[in-house]
Amino acid sequence: MPKGTSNPIARNFPNLICMTSFCIIPAVAEAQTRFDGFRTGIEVVYSETTLETDISAPRQQALDAANQRLTQGEAELSSASQRLSEERQRLDTAQSELLTYRSQLSQLEQSAAANPAFAAALAPEIASRRQAINGVELALSQRELELQYASASVQSGYSLLDAGRADYAAQSNTPSLSTLTLDGVTARFSLGWGTSFQTAIAPLHIGIEIDGAPGTGEGLLVVPGRYDTRIKGGAVFGASVKLGIVPIRWLMPYISAGVETQEFSILRRGDRETYQATGFRGGVGFEFSVTDNNIIRLGYERTILPDITFAGARIEPSRDAFKVGYIRRF
Repeated sequence: MPKGTSNPIARNFPNLICMTSFCIIPAVAEAQTRFDGFRTGIEVVYSETTLETDISAPRQQALDAANQRLTQGEAELSSASQRLSEERQRLDTAQSELLTYRSQLSQLEQSAAANPAFAAALAPEIASRRQAINGVELALSQRELELQYASASVQSGYSLLDAGRADYAAQSNTPSLSTLTLDGVTARFSLGWGTSFQTAIAPLHIGIEIDGAPGTGEGLLVVPGRYDTRIKGGAVFGASVKLGIVPIRWLMPYISAGVETQEFSILRRGDRETYQATGFRGGVGFEFSVTDNNIIRLGYERTILPDITFAGARIEPSRDAFKVGYIRRF
């Protein structure tokens, strides 16, 4: 603003600061500094969006379901083992009876050989018994193979059960809390306005600013019993009020407070959806006036976003941003 221009906001600002006869910082008049006026800027920002994830609820659900499957599987294997044992006993009994039939056939064959006169009469009986024994041997042989396959299946089932128990133990030892960080470097664009007021200490600067930046960073969120989800940081938009002090004409330390909205791109099983979270943003920094209209800014901001419930997990997001950039004043 050119020197001497009347600014109604600046003219009335002392009344906003001193609503009573007591003033912490006496504001006496409008001051012109090299940080006043409309401004636009571009900054390089390194940001870290931290997702503090609590998977206690879905982990417990997954453990309960796994325990139920293990219990059911153990009961089924126990029943199968019992049936297999009973079938093995019956097979052993049948094989023992087969040995008896073979012994009887052998005795009958010996009698026929010792008495040629009866050999012809015994031949049909011997042939019939031999055929019956051969049929029983074939049936018992097939049953033996079936029991071997069944025994192998039961053993495989117990191996799977052991693997399930190991997986259950691993899930039981999985920490309930984990941290996923979406970090990266991006550019941020801003547009703002500010003015200053002379105080007994130094000029006091107040300004407003809006900004936006593309998203950065991605990571994999693993929730027990659910499909793994890839989360990518989306666009960030913010608005803030800035309060600074100008102890010397080219330097202004400041603090800021405002709101920020961040988008999250969520990819799960090929489906993509977007989630937005809005929270409080606070910051500190320094501005250096290189010339009358050119400013260099260094700053830090932290944003606290509301909790997100996703796939049964509770997520506490926050964002830290370190920035350096160029501001053009008009």
